[in-house]
Amino acid sequence: MLFFRSEEQVRDWCRDQGVPVRPRLSMDQLWELAVAWYATRLEPSGRRPQPAEIVAIFTRIGIYDPFWDPQANSF
Repeated sequence: MLFFRSEEQVRDWCRDQGVPVRPRLSMDQLWELAVAWYATRLEPSGRRPQPAEIVAIFTRIGIYDPFWDPQANSF
């Protein structure tokens, strides 16, 4: 995970590294994702969210790009 201050820095870093710009998350989205993803981790029955649950989490926090599809088999 990399953190940048601006879209321009993202584009510059990607250009310098020779990689495409991928979908990004805001800090608020990242926080919401972490809270939802790890909500039950300390419970004895805690488990990783299943694909349908992942889609629901992503939808709730505004992540719609196909890049985030938990059932895709490519990046």
